Amino acid sequence: MNKANENQILFKKIITKAQEKNSNLKIDTIIKIIKRVNPRFFKSIESGITPPIKHIGNDWSDSIRPDFSDIGKDHYEGFENEKIFHEILWGAIEECWGLQASTVKMIISRVAPDFLKELFERRPCVRKLKYVGLQGDIDEKHFFKIGKVYESLDFSGGTYSFNEYDNGQGRIGSCHFEWIEK
Repeated sequence: MNKANENQILFKKIITKAQEKNSNLKIDTIIKIIKRVNPRFFKSIESGITPPIKHIGNDWSDSIRPDFSDIGKDHYEGFENEKIFHEILWGAIEECWGLQASTVKMIISRVAPDFLKELFERRPCVRKLKYVGLQGDIDEKHFFKIGKVYESLDFSGGTYSFNEYDNGQGRIGSCHFEWIEK
């Protein structure tokens, strides 16, 4: 069996499995997910798939991605796969409300398993971060204080740990912080 036939069979299996998990998931969305992590996957089988794949992009507009530009440096520096995964997930959820991250991971695992290696695993990452809280964040009993600078121990691509916070075991989302120095 040639690569084109193998990929076509695999693509049909991915569609079946993904739609079993979420019946509202469109083939176009599955194609976008696959093209984002493995753009070569469809090269050999484009002619036999409806809708034509060449007309389906491999990305979602930046308008769906939360805008963290006013919060400081991009927390994803050094965590590029986590950034791509979040962009894929946010875009796919916009097209298919209720889609779960596990379904997106399942699709990616079939066409680009290396992409998922170490995804969202804690890795050493020392950064100076200013706590900015969230809108409406006024809990005075909270460990973190608005405007105070903390030094992180590690980052998972989504959450940080800090020596002072729960002996380095507690986690808190990057959206609460502004990265102030490298």
